[in-house]
This record gives sequence, structure tokens and C-alpha cells, in this order.
Amino acid sequence: ETALYGDTVLAVNDFEKLKIVLSPNPANEHITIASNDASIENLSIFNIHGQEVMTVKFQQNKPTLNVSNLQAGVYFLKAESDTGQQLTTKFVKQ
Repeated sequence: ETALYGDTVLAVNDFEKLKIVLSPNPANEHITIASNDASIENLSIFNIHGQEVMTVKFQQNKPTLNVSNLQAGVYFLKAESDTGQQLTTKFVKQ
């Protein structure tokens, strides 16, 4: 079935999901963030206990993040776009 308002179809367009690729993973000193969304604003890194250990303003022209000060272990990177979309992905720091 199709819902109409007057002669206009009522629908919600599919939104492209925020996608991020981190490399290298596992990381040593730096990770590079590649995204399909140029509107990413903030990046936060959390340790395995859920504690925020780093937060940065993301710059598309500087997609490399220095993680050399993090201890070895598993971390979660949360990216947030200017529209409020969020994505969390996991990486390993060696």
C-alpha cells in the first residue's frame, strides 16, 4: 500500500548509514579514519571499561589520530556527525 497526501507519496527516504574504516587495526602509534560521511564532527575513544580516554574534533583534511599515548588494549571509537548520527567501532592498540 502507498499512503498519499493529496497527490504526494508519503515516505521516508533511506538514509545512508554512517560508515568508518580504521587502519591499521591493530594500531601502534596512529590510526587513519576513512568515512563515507564528510560531516563527522567529533571522535571519542573509550577503553574496555567504558571510560572516555580521548576526545577530538575530527578534521576531514587530517584523518590521522595519534594513539601512541594509549596503553595496549581494546578500545572503542565513537564518531558523531553534525546530524547526530553515531557509530561505534572497535580497534586494538598494541
